[in-house]
Amino acid sequence: MFGRKITKTQKWNVAVMQLQKIRFYHLHKQNLHKKADPDEYRKLLMDHIALHSTDYLTPYISLWARVKEFDPKVLFNDLNDPFNALRIRLFRGTVFVIPQENLKNLLGASKIFLASILKQNEKFLLKAGFDLVTIEQELGRLLSQKKELSANELKKQLPEYLKGEFLSYALRYFEFAGMLVRTNHRYLTDRVIRYGLMTEWFPEIVQNELDPEQALQSLILQYIKKFGPICLDDLFWWLSITKTIARKNLAALKKKLVAIDFNGQEYYMETEDFESFNEFRIDKNNVPIIHFLPYEDHFPKAYFIRNWLISDEVAALVYKEGVIFRGQIFPSIWLNGEIIGGWEMNWVDKKKTEMKVSVTAINENKKLSNQIHDQIESQRSDLEKFINEKIIPLMSK
Repeated sequence: MFGRKITKTQKWNVAVMQLQKIRFYHLHKQNLHKKADPDEYRKLLMDHIALHSTDYLTPYISLWARVKEFDPKVLFNDLNDPFNALRIRLFRGTVFVIPQENLKNLLGASKIFLASILKQNEKFLLKAGFDLVTIEQELGRLLSQKKELSANELKKQLPEYLKGEFLSYALRYFEFAGMLVRTNHRYLTDRVIRYGLMTEWFPEIVQNELDPEQALQSLILQYIKKFGPICLDDLFWWLSITKTIARKNLAALKKKLVAIDFNGQEYYMETEDFESFNEFRIDKNNVPIIHFLPYEDHFPKAYFIRNWLISDEVAALVYKEGVIFRGQIFPSIWLNGEIIGGWEMNWVDKKKTEMKVSVTAINENKKLSNQIHDQIESQRSDLEKFINEKIIPLMSK
């Protein structure tokens, strides 16, 4: 057993947490130690809860890193009717890709974790003079019978007094509220958002809503199992909830959790996951594991405190200065579960027919062997090939 029992409440004091083991165990849980088979794609998508998708390419590259011979057409097709997956605003109000199977629980829990964001948007729109009741009625009329319209198309059909310069904020508000859902897009990087009514596109889910408190507890437990060990700061960051709500839910789940001392404070793991961690062994014969993860990959974004996966000297290689970039993690290169550098992709030609993937920086203090440099080049080349042969063909109309 890793650690020693010190109370009846399953609190574990880990004197010297094996950081290397933690990192490798995360690689195991993230399908980064061993990629999933192509036929496990749906299971992986559900298990990972939500893939960050502020940038359209992020979920595709996230899956390339985790699924053998990943075919991006599978995800692209899933994001269109019949919507086996959706792009939707979730945690912290940003866009994620989720499988339809996770929608019911996430919609229920969102009544709590999006409450403050929804209230802020409502206050802003009311101050700007928007009649939210009327615009909700008009949107319902225009989108009824499973119609899907873009923001520009809605603007043309709405009464003049509802068009205002803040219409886009109103559409975002109703997406937060669970009234609007994003529908079909024509190609992978289509930036034209088409909206439909959640009640018509997913009637069974809307009609059988979960209790928000129960849905939130279920979501938090799923998060801790997938991303644990996590601390309180990680939890309220990931969901954008208050510390009070975070503490309340951790207390409600205490019988299903194990508390450990790690990284200078109390961290939590789901009980069965903690037992799996104790049984987990690092294969000493393993060659070093290199990964190229995309901008805002959902794994590092699941944590507020990231010092166990990225050092201060490396942070400057994947973070940018300025308020607009605060918290954003740019494309990163990983060695055995630790960020060691960054990468980028750029168009080779003006016609945008070819991409070049380049390593932007590697931590100079890391004494990397020729073998590791060769692996970095191999991963760079594989990613470049994937983007050019599989992604670019899906980016055109």
